[in-house]
Amino acid sequence: MFLQTRKSGIEMGLSEKLDKLTQYLSNYKGIKSKKRDNLVKATEVSVGEIISRIEEVVDNPKPLQLVGLLKTLTNSGVWISRSMMQYLTATVDFSSPVKEKRECDRVNYILDHVVARKEMDDPSVSEAEVFKTIYNELEFSHHNKNYNTELKVPKLDATIVLVSGVLNEIFSTPAFERGAEHLQDTLGVKFFSPKTKGTKGARTNVRLMEKQLLDYVADHKDEKLWLLAFSKGGIDCLHFLEKNKEFSKKHVLGISCIASPILGSTNTEHKILKLINKVHFFEGTKVYRFLEKEKDFLYKEIYQSLRAENQSKWFEKHHKELPKNIFYTATAFESVWYESHLWMILTKLFFKSQKTNDGVVESDQAFFPDYFDAHNLGIIRGHHLVGTRSSMYSQEALLEAHLIYLSYKNLIC
Repeated sequence: MFLQTRKSGIEMGLSEKLDKLTQYLSNYKGIKSKKRDNLVKATEVSVGEIISRIEEVVDNPKPLQLVGLLKTLTNSGVWISRSMMQYLTATVDFSSPVKEKRECDRVNYILDHVVARKEMDDPSVSEAEVFKTIYNELEFSHHNKNYNTELKVPKLDATIVLVSGVLNEIFSTPAFERGAEHLQDTLGVKFFSPKTKGTKGARTNVRLMEKQLLDYVADHKDEKLWLLAFSKGGIDCLHFLEKNKEFSKKHVLGISCIASPILGSTNTEHKILKLINKVHFFEGTKVYRFLEKEKDFLYKEIYQSLRAENQSKWFEKHHKELPKNIFYTATAFESVWYESHLWMILTKLFFKSQKTNDGVVESDQAFFPDYFDAHNLGIIRGHHLVGTRSSMYSQEALLEAHLIYLSYKNLIC
């Protein structure tokens, strides 16, 4: 009897080890396969874009076309090289995490309730924890081709409007377009990005958005819009909603701000930036007017829009005039300097802060204030440039997590 029990215990132990080894190999192969898919996509899309740009230069060899080709070569080269590095790393990295179907009782509890669309009876579970749990599950699923999550992404009966932030013109695509393309491919969700000026403030961009969004709805009368706003794009969108209340009540489903300084940024008060902005004392001169109007060189509007003193006062004064029948969500990022994009490492050195931040925006400035009815979805890992096309960050998981959360809270159908 003793020998049988011992034999049974040994067999169970071997079985558990075999299961873990099988799961480990599945994770390794799944992560490697996903990184290969990313490399193939980056290469195919980039080569197509480069060929198209070269043809433009051949047909019309002017400075603007040459600049466009240089930008495409730079951005595509970064995307391909990062994808290649990720694939090579995944090939030789044998430390892939062995993720069980569920990690712990609390995660199990949250995911079970979200999957079953049941209200949680544990008051200690916050909105931020629910969203982060959803995101973590989806992120692992997207990085591991062989992992199947029980979470189901709902269809969205609305068009996504991507609104980028400062200096958006230097990137090949709008922020989080890669994630939006994934939703288009998997769910048939439509999206577009109105052209805004990354060198201008809210006043200018509201006018640009008015023209494009009103024209879009005129051609697509039955469609609702989901504003997905990144960084200063969140400020621009809030100003748009306040200026176009009746339009927004009728045609906008909601707004999701990602890493947006909703109440402005205190980084504008950095002593070097304040010194640089003393140039605006000369705005009455001819040279100033030329540089500001013709070349967008002095960025006065950006400075004014981003100042915490200005934006916090604006929000406090106008928040009651924002449409009440739409949803408002906000998500912040957190990164440490060595996890960041090169530019984010430099900004972290420049904007030294003891507060949690993503390299540009401090997390506590990326949420709606308590006096406003909104859903603050907490802080997740990521630097300020994770929305770029070449980023290895799972934009797909982030956007899917928004849809699942919004559906769970009955904010979308």
